[in-house]
Amino acid sequence: MIKIILCDDDSCFLSQLQKSLHDILKDDKQEARICVFDAPGAIPDAMLAETNLFFLDMDFPDGQGSGIDLARRIRLVNQEAVLIFVTNYVEYAPEGYEVQAFRYLLKSNPDSKLPTCLKQAVQKLQMAQKTVQLPVIGGPVSVSVSNILYIESQGHYVIVHTADHTTHKFYETMAQLEKRYASLGFLRVHKSYLVNMEKIAKYQYNGLTLADGTQLSVSQKNYAQLKQLYLQWKGRC
Repeated sequence: MIKIILCDDDSCFLSQLQKSLHDILKDDKQEARICVFDAPGAIPDAMLAETNLFFLDMDFPDGQGSGIDLARRIRLVNQEAVLIFVTNYVEYAPEGYEVQAFRYLLKSNPDSKLPTCLKQAVQKLQMAQKTVQLPVIGGPVSVSVSNILYIESQGHYVIVHTADHTTHKFYETMAQLEKRYASLGFLRVHKSYLVNMEKIAKYQYNGLTLADGTQLSVSQKNYAQLKQLYLQWKGRC
């Protein structure tokens, strides 16, 4: 079951969004529990920790904080949740990097993009449950795909860097891993780095920043092509 929280101070919009989500999920035969709140402070931390998917307004009345403030609360207790901001103000998008926002949905026309947004969010949640077997010395180690930040090439070995600050070293070529992990959302942004695109916070010509602040070099020669592949994978709502 997918646990969903909607938070918006516009009660009419909140009801419309809840109904639209319910209808889409019913058509997809996807079991879910949807909880609605009209103020960030009304959501208990325990619910933030156990919820899979959030649809958050950006602006709330004075004294209630913003959607970004609520997203920061969520990230303190829940790193795997999918965050979708529902707003009319696209200029807020850069702030979403900090809290790993998944998508932005425009309030002016939500229904046209909502089915795609929801489908991609569910796929991301399903991907987070996938694991890979790493052939480390001493025996294979199972690692969650969502826990991998990036893979680094060092001589004849590769090193897998994870979000929980552990590393796994084994013999493999980057070419083999690139081919094997492409369908899992990994992109070879540099000859030495294969990156989990879900963990990219900022991708620019002069370098790449991951969600944990790690900075990596990127291929400037192939920048335009690789950036386009990343944007195609990430999609837009």
